[in-house]
Amino acid sequence: MRDAEKSALNVQRVVEEIDASTTAREVVERLAAYARHFGFTTLGIGHILNPALHSADRSNVFQLSTWTPEWVDHWIRSNVLMRDPVAHYSLFSERPFRWREAFENSRFMDRKVEYIMREFGFRDGMAFPMRSEDGPPGCVSFGADRFDLSEREIGELQIASIHAYVRIEKLFGSFPYQPVVKLTGRESEILHFAAAGKT
Repeated sequence: MRDAEKSALNVQRVVEEIDASTTAREVVERLAAYARHFGFTTLGIGHILNPALHSADRSNVFQLSTWTPEWVDHWIRSNVLMRDPVAHYSLFSERPFRWREAFENSRFMDRKVEYIMREFGFRDGMAFPMRSEDGPPGCVSFGADRFDLSEREIGELQIASIHAYVRIEKLFGSFPYQPVVKLTGRESEILHFAAAGKT
C-alpha cells in the first residue's frame, strides 16, 4: 500500500473515532494521539473569547488541552489568552499557520508571551483557526519542539482538527449568546448621533 493511501486510511480512522467519542476529553485524547504521529506533544482546543465580554454562563464555552497543570494555572491566572499571539492571529487567519508566523506579526507586548511559552517548554507549533455557524471563533493548536509537515500532512491534521472541534461543540451544546437588548427609539437615535461623532 502506498504512503498516501495508508495516510488517508489513518485520517479516516481517527475521524471515525472522534465522531464516535462520547466525551470531550475522549475527543482530545484521540486527536492528541493522532498528532503525536506528526511530532506534536501538546494540544489546546477551544473557543477564543474575551473573558470580560461573554456571558457568565460558561457551560457551553470550552477550552481543553493536554498542557501541563503548571502552564494551565499560569495561563488562567495571568489571563494569557488576552495577549496570546496565536489566539489573536487565529481570529484573523482563515488558514493553518505556524506559531512563528503569529509571533512575527504580533505587537511587542504580545511577543512577551512567546518567551513565557518557551519557559514552559513550548518551542514551536501549528494552529488551525476554527469557525462555526453557531459558536464563537476558536482554534486547535499543537505544540512541539520541532516539526516538519508536508502540505498533505497539514491537510490531514486539519481534517482531524475540524472533526474534533465540531464534535466537542456538539457535546457542549449551543453557545449561549447573550440576548439582544431592545433599544427605545430615543436610545437608538442617540447611538446614531454618537456614531456620527455628534455630541
